[in-house]
Amino acid sequence: MAEDTGSLIISQVCDTSMEALNQHLFLAMNAQPQSNPLVIWFAIVMAQYAIFCIPLIMIAGWLGKDERHHKVMLTALLATIGALLINNLIGSLLWYHPRPFMMPLGHTLIAHAPTPSFPSNHMTIISTVAFSFILRPALRRMGLALAILACPIA
Repeated sequence: MAEDTGSLIISQVCDTSMEALNQHLFLAMNAQPQSNPLVIWFAIVMAQYAIFCIPLIMIAGWLGKDERHHKVMLTALLATIGALLINNLIGSLLWYHPRPFMMPLGHTLIAHAPTPSFPSNHMTIISTVAFSFILRPALRRMGLALAILACPIA
């Protein structure tokens, strides 16, 4: 019995420490209202508009004449759908984590629906497509570019 209690305490300490680290990192990155307007603009563009690169790239790849690209685009689309289904299961059934503004924590500069903060749908979409492309030699550079674009989205 003492061993079970000990593991529970260790688990709770680790969970608390990870949450404290998560909040600390969020606050370090969270733009303040008095932040440089260019920094705020960049954050808004990355959070709201960078994701639109994905459907544009996928449509362009599909409309191209190379049938191999059609298969890659279809594979990336199916992988993304699968990843989003897994996201939904994680966020709704297994581990719900509120967004910072729901706690409340930091400064909210962009309105957002109160959906789970982890896993991030935008990050899942761009990462899935990026890695789908990285696995194909002909699209590896595009995949690497998308992986780099994913960093500020995260």
